[in-house]
Amino acid sequence: MASKNTLSALEGLRNLSVAPGAVFIGPWPGVDHEKFLIVAGVAEDRILVCSVMINSEINPYIQCRPRMLSCQVSLKASDYSFLSHDSYANCAQPIRAKFEVFMSDERRYCGILNETDLTQVQQRIIASGALTVDEINTFFKEKYVIVKVNVSVDYLLSLSLRLSLNYIFAVAGIACLLTIGIVGLIESRNKYKQ
Repeated sequence: MASKNTLSALEGLRNLSVAPGAVFIGPWPGVDHEKFLIVAGVAEDRILVCSVMINSEINPYIQCRPRMLSCQVSLKASDYSFLSHDSYANCAQPIRAKFEVFMSDERRYCGILNETDLTQVQQRIIASGALTVDEINTFFKEKYVIVKVNVSVDYLLSLSLRLSLNYIFAVAGIACLLTIGIVGLIESRNKYKQ
């Protein structure tokens, strides 16, 4: 039987393995087989984890939706010993889970994503629009610059839309004035001819 210190040390190692990029396999509610889950981000207080599932192929439902399709990250089996074939991280539907879910005995640590794939997963999750700005800041604090850029882009797009609408209203106003002017000119010309 393992000593209390050994169990405590094992618990500590498992706790350390729940980090961005870590991949676990185990059961998941609503899925009839074990799934690979990628830890994409961990809240600073280590209470919540943002993760995504790995699928062996892209679901036909997602294939028909360009925005969701753009949130899939290709993972090559040649890069990861735990994958038997090329797969996809579904970043369109991030899962918010409690940290303790990954600490349970029914989930096993498999390995870790390389930095390039992890960055793609995190960026696609952020781009998916499935998380709020607060959630992005909670899970991806080190990616804050990306969040600020996205917020700034959203602001600029809304500003651009307002400016575009103002431009459309201005053009419409000018068109109305020209129409009134032309109608007035035609009416005065018709009076002059009579």
